[in-house]
Amino acid sequence: MADVEKTKWGRIPGLSNEIIDKIAAALTNGNTRRSAANAAGVPWRTFTFWMARGRREDEARNGDTNPETQTIYIDLLYEVEFAESRAERYMVDLVYKGAVSDPRIAIEWLKRRRKTDWSERVESTGADGGPIAYNLSGLSDDELEQLAALRAKIDANTAVDGGNTG
Repeated sequence: MADVEKTKWGRIPGLSNEIIDKIAAALTNGNTRRSAANAAGVPWRTFTFWMARGRREDEARNGDTNPETQTIYIDLLYEVEFAESRAERYMVDLVYKGAVSDPRIAIEWLKRRRKTDWSERVESTGADGGPIAYNLSGLSDDELEQLAALRAKIDANTAVDGGNTG
């Protein structure tokens, strides 16, 4: 386990290159954003504020790549995204190498990456493969009207998207 400093919460430190480096290092090792922020001594709420500020400032640059217009909050945004990308590439490489000796790893990766093509589907049916039967005798007239309205809404949405429920 990595050496983790005990954090004393109090006055929140300002964003610095040192904090960005700590967050990026934790993310590169596969930690979540929340865990990485905590490891750097930054409360989650502050981290999300900093990230949102970086996004706003980056969008305001309108594609300007001049380093003088890049703020420390934009640096944080880029470093977080780059660190997560490094961690993902490393994990994908491990999956790829493991799949060579164990095809189950490849199948699991395919199921997660391409759900519609590779995941198993489960369909529920009633008796003898027919529709599922529900006993609605305990519902009031108002509840039956609500149920009919919901059914009509579902039918209308199914007609619009071709039956795609996912």
